[in-house]
Amino acid sequence: MKSKILFLWPPELPYDLTLHYHYTDFGEIAAYFLNQPDRYEVDIFDGGVLAYLKKEYVSYLLKEYDYLVILTYIQNTHSAVRAAELCKKISPKTKIIAYGSSPYYVPQFFEKESFDGYVWDGDWELAIESFIKYHNGEITKENTKGICVDEGKIKNKGEWLDPAKWAFPPLDLLPLGDYDRVLSQKKTIKKFGDRQISVTVSRGCPFACPFCKASVMYGRQEKRRPVDQFIKYVEDNIDRFDVLQMFAPNFTLDQEWTKEFCQKVIDKKLKLDWRCTTRAQLITPELAEIMAKAGCKSIGIGVESLQDDIQKNIGKVLNTHQILDTFRTLKKVGIIPKGYIMLGLPGQTREDVYETIRMITKAGGEVRPSSYSPYQNLNRQSTLKEIAAMNRYTYDINAVKGLSPIEFLKIVFERDLEDHQHHYED
Repeated sequence: MKSKILFLWPPELPYDLTLHYHYTDFGEIAAYFLNQPDRYEVDIFDGGVLAYLKKEYVSYLLKEYDYLVILTYIQNTHSAVRAAELCKKISPKTKIIAYGSSPYYVPQFFEKESFDGYVWDGDWELAIESFIKYHNGEITKENTKGICVDEGKIKNKGEWLDPAKWAFPPLDLLPLGDYDRVLSQKKTIKKFGDRQISVTVSRGCPFACPFCKASVMYGRQEKRRPVDQFIKYVEDNIDRFDVLQMFAPNFTLDQEWTKEFCQKVIDKKLKLDWRCTTRAQLITPELAEIMAKAGCKSIGIGVESLQDDIQKNIGKVLNTHQILDTFRTLKKVGIIPKGYIMLGLPGQTREDVYETIRMITKAGGEVRPSSYSPYQNLNRQSTLKEIAAMNRYTYDINAVKGLSPIEFLKIVFERDLEDHQHHYED
């Protein structure tokens, strides 16, 4: 008998910088089960793009699924808790599991009666499948992998899935039109076209910056899809997007993989526009050149701050000259370098913020600001109110000395406005 599953992104205000998660952490995980139609009957409800009315949301829960799988990040923990509570009232027999960053940092909210378990280790697909097998009577509690059940009493280590078995985004089931409408409001997207999709290239990050959830969620050991499998997906879907977001904590960490991918794009003459994220020290002039030839248009680089004392305060010491040289190298080959910076870092001042922005723009880079959210400070005593305040895009608008709350929010949210550029040159 098939298990009936609803994958839910709980309702929240959409944020343009996180739309890639809708394809990857949400879409690809659901697709793993969609690809097993003999075992699972799967529905997807993405409530994070304002695509639905409340009655449509409730109508899904009225279908009385065997399993409700809720993607839960720090910023939507409150919505996930409310969704679980509502589902249990409507359908008490539905088993509910949470996955995402929130269960790692604040597990206490997922050990309560509305939830029947949460993912805490290993790849999410295998952990969720283990949860379902346990409740279907196929395995015992003691043999579950990567999940926590029985209010935290059973908590076994997880396993990692062979990257060749990672699913791809289910483009026919995701609300692509709603994603496009959100992205179409970004001026930076206009450089490449409105239609964008994201696909996972790799999981895992060996650098484990304290404030970053990548190594927490995906592990410290990097895993990658096979190049040929990835190329095949691109070839099959290239007419469905204008730009491809390579979802990887450090796209160029495996430089041989990167070179092989780029060379195959070139050899096959694929008209592919794409962008990625990496670290400055993982880019060489040779690599930048072949990436540009293969259609790379933009590379996001984690900078946070270019002030040495601020870097030390967050445990991420970078070589400022190397970063700026990398920006110039990318600009020279026609790739837009984008510096990811944070506002609200410990000890940061208004002057620090604008000096970092000035240095990036002078080196030919663009700036993508967000606010610093120290997820590592969350714990089992954290309240829902404290968790909601930890939203990385509006965390603490009073955290930068000399920077008013209005100026803080303008830098974070008006980063694409051309008339805001003069602020960067103060």
